[in-house]
Amino acid sequence: MAITITQLLKLPIMDKAELAAGAAGGGNVINGFSLIEEVFPCEGRAQKDVVILSSIRGISDSCQDFDQLLGECRRKRISALFVKKSAESDVLPPGLLLAADRLGFPVVLLPQNLPFSLLINTVTYNLLREEGYDKSWSFEENCLQEILFNTKDPEAVSRKAYMLGIRVDSRLGLFFIQLHDAAHLEEVRQYCVQKWKRKCYTSVRNSSLIVIVELKMLGDEKAYLTGLAQELLGELGTAFPEDRVYLGIGRCYENILNLKRSFYEARAAMIMSILEESGNTAIHYDDLGIYKILLLQKNKKELFQFYRETIGRVEAYDQENHTEYLDTIKAYTACGFSIDQTAQRLHIHYNTARNRLLRINSIFHIDLYNCEQCVEIFLAVKIADFLARDKNIPTNRTANETAV
Repeated sequence: MAITITQLLKLPIMDKAELAAGAAGGGNVINGFSLIEEVFPCEGRAQKDVVILSSIRGISDSCQDFDQLLGECRRKRISALFVKKSAESDVLPPGLLLAADRLGFPVVLLPQNLPFSLLINTVTYNLLREEGYDKSWSFEENCLQEILFNTKDPEAVSRKAYMLGIRVDSRLGLFFIQLHDAAHLEEVRQYCVQKWKRKCYTSVRNSSLIVIVELKMLGDEKAYLTGLAQELLGELGTAFPEDRVYLGIGRCYENILNLKRSFYEARAAMIMSILEESGNTAIHYDDLGIYKILLLQKNKKELFQFYRETIGRVEAYDQENHTEYLDTIKAYTACGFSIDQTAQRLHIHYNTARNRLLRINSIFHIDLYNCEQCVEIFLAVKIADFLARDKNIPTNRTANETAV
């Protein structure tokens, strides 16, 4: 787990830094830092694979036998010397630069306005990314993923929140956004970041955008978040007039450890937005009515089982026998259980539609003239659509495999 001098110099935070000498040591690895005001001698004060951080004054006031002292650093396998400019001087001793080039020991000149703490945090973040984090994501995205989905280590979640500047007791609103054209997703993310600045945290997950907004208000949080979402949708509608944006909003909770609940609530609301074909409209989880109960994440196993026992077996039968009974059931429920409208929707004769309903009763014992069974089938169709959108309903998987 390490980052090299060359890799560090390519990071955005180092764009004003200068490799003053010792370029041959660019492959030296960094595993830490040692902050030393007076660099030389460094005996016992710095360890292998660390970078010494100091100021120009700390260099100028030190012993001037640079070959001997940089040789000592190399012997101890210290990685490099990073020196920060001061208001008084931005020039390193020529003898230091000559010795660094001869020995291949990197000396980097840092801008005066770069805090050592920021440099240390940046390297720490990149080391963490090397340690099992997704390298295609930013550190912020990796932290958000751990905050949302680490259920076993609350202390780790709190630490990640602290690293992002989020208090554990912060009131956070969560938006789950999906676009009809996923190619615009990164533009929408940047739009959100510019709109809400540092009060906004974003992450892309499975072609969807998660936006977390910090609330600095008292009062009706649902109304406030819905207002923010509708404002955002209006602006996105202007920016991407040919696209459809689906947006779900989760509840606010008093502790960041509950942010995962808000994530699943917002996702459920977003999926219902797709199913109801209500793009460019924000849906809050609290507005889902009975679906708040049906679509709870903890009920996923039972939902799948209910689907399989009702219309799942119809779907399996259709696949084996090349029939269209499931399509007939879906059309029948969508048409308010009207045979006439179902026939028109499927472009078939009234008697054909009626006979199919009778065959469904005969084969599957589903009586679509019975009010109680009609309610069950209506819910089963909605659940099937939800699970399919949730990408957790491959036909050949068991309920246990599907449950989350």
